[in-house]
This record gives sequence, structure tokens and C-alpha cells, in this order.
Amino acid sequence: MKKNIAILLATILIFTLVLSACGKKTPIGDKSQINGEEDKLETNKEDEDKKIVRENIGVFDGITFTDEEVNNDILKENDLTMINIWATFCPPCIDEMPDLGEINREYKEAGKSFAILGIATDVADIQGNVDERQMELAEEIIQLTNADYTHILPGEDLIKGFLYKFSAVPTTVFVNKEGDVLKTVVGARDKNAWIKIIDEVMLEVAND
Repeated sequence: MKKNIAILLATILIFTLVLSACGKKTPIGDKSQINGEEDKLETNKEDEDKKIVRENIGVFDGITFTDEEVNNDILKENDLTMINIWATFCPPCIDEMPDLGEINREYKEAGKSFAILGIATDVADIQGNVDERQMELAEEIIQLTNADYTHILPGEDLIKGFLYKFSAVPTTVFVNKEGDVLKTVVGARDKNAWIKIIDEVMLEVAND
């Protein structure tokens, strides 16, 4: 499998540079909105208890690669959902997908209320028109990397809403059941780094 992934990455490298995060071919957001590894949190100054007010992901609409419609209910299935925003032209996205697949399986087997969702950004346009060649490439990448968690083609509301803020892939967003954003990370990470981040955010959820 690793040999096949290497061949695929080598092919993609002909068309793009290897970076820790790739710019989107068609930017759907303002880079000034990207918060890197900082938590997307605000302090409500009017609240005497300084209650934390978090950004909400808003409408989460789309369709899975198996043609199932999704909405915000998918986020309610687990205490913490890790949303990995990726693209077929991005080597760092592909490089971390085997680790993400392993993490998703390991946490599920351990009975943790956690799941990873992938959002493919360059397979369909804002009207939902699917590029069949891109779809085939995305499916090949998912199979080769064994990234067997749910992958979604985002709907118009999700694209025009939350995803509009991001112009680099991979970008990973952690949300709770209500869709509140707990952490945003731009760029790829290895398995150990992701486990550390995930466990820290899960502890935050448990303490809420």
C-alpha cells in the first residue's frame, strides 16, 4: 500500500509543491480568517463569569461518497468530531490520511465517542456538479490510504458558510455535538501529534 501511495504522491508532485499546507486551486475563503493552531474562542466581556462563546460551524450539509445525505445530525453522533478538509491535489493531505484512518479505527475500537469526517473540496462545484475524474481520483486516494472514515462532498450552505473561511488544505476542525468549534489546525500532522491534540480536545469536552 505504501508503494502505491508513494507512486500517487509522486504523480501529484508534478503539478504542485510539497508544503505543510496547500493553497486551494480555487480559494473559498480569506486567509486572514485562518487561526492556525489557536482555539477559535472569544470571551464574552459582558458575562461576569467570562463564559466562553465559541464559533459554530452552522449548517452542515452535503452528501457522502456513498450517496447518503448528511446534515448537522451527523455531528451529534459523537462527543467530538474531527473534520479534515482535504483535496486530491494536496500531497500533505494524502500523506496523513493513513494515520487518520488508523486513529479513527483505534478510537472506535476503544469505544471512544469520537469520529473523523473527511471533506473533499475539489470533487464537486458549489452547485453540486461532480467532476467524475476527480471523484475517481478521490476514491482511489481513499482506498490506497485506507482512510475508511466517512468522506463528504460539501453542500452549498456549508461551502458558502463555514468553508468559505479557509483557503488552505489540509485544515482540520474539531467540533462538539452542537457544532461548536473547539480547535482549528492548519497543515498536516503525524499520528502521534494528532493523538495528542485529539486527547487534549476530548478532555476539554469532558470538562465542559
